[in-house]
Amino acid sequence: MSGLLEGDGSVSFYIRKLKNGVFVANVNEKVKEEAIKIAKKLREDGVSCQVDLMNRSLTKELEYVNSLGIPYTDIVGSKELKENKVMLRDMKEKIINLKNVCFY
Repeated sequence: MSGLLEGDGSVSFYIRKLKNGVFVANVNEKVKEEAIKIAKKLREDGVSCQVDLMNRSLTKELEYVNSLGIPYTDIVGSKELKENKVMLRDMKEKIINLKNVCFY
């Protein structure tokens, strides 16, 4: 993620420049409240974001994010919250030649 921490040194600085912002996904019901707080803070920082309120599985949330074309997802999980972190996932997919994956 080169250039991600330019500007004021925050991820939100970079994400503010994106048209579709970021999606805040929660891995389970236990962390949903924290995911909502994170989304609120991102919005206060000027970041356009969405958060799942439909209690979908993480897989379904990520499918939804892809269908919307949102480039980044903050994944909020119990383990990450204990460490005061979230996982930032770049939602880009690439198709590469098989020879670049392994010695075929």
